[in-house]
Amino acid sequence: VGSAAIVSDAAVVAAIDEVKYETIEGLSYMASYVPQQDAAIPVIFREDPADGRNDNSGINIGNLNPDADITVTIDLVTTTGQSLLPVPLSVTVPKGGNTFVYVPFIDGVPPGSVTAARLRTESASGFVAISNDINYAVAGDGSVVFAATGMRG
Repeated sequence: VGSAAIVSDAAVVAAIDEVKYETIEGLSYMASYVPQQDAAIPVIFREDPADGRNDNSGINIGNLNPDADITVTIDLVTTTGQSLLPVPLSVTVPKGGNTFVYVPFIDGVPPGSVTAARLRTESASGFVAISNDINYAVAGDGSVVFAATGMRG
């Protein structure tokens, strides 16, 4: 798990490929270049194998500020628009780096949850983020990536 900054003096389009060589599974998504201060990820999962739900999400957040850490809050929102947790998560993302939040490891997120996520920062430099969703019970995988998008696209 990680991130990369691509710097160029000309326009660049980048696709990210994820491959599990042991099980010959893979997927691709487009890299984001748009810094966000307020963005959403449409679907976030936490598995509940006892109920036949095997999807899990991990949120990767990249800090676009090479000179300072930023704080990003993550509010998990139910299908009725209510916050799932009493207080949004608050994560510090190191300067020019990234952090990863794995939903099954978040205390208070019930098994079988399907939510959306709203990410916010006060930092003018902003962030980019994705949710990497995986289903461990599906042969051939069953993965998808959702980019965090906001008013900036």
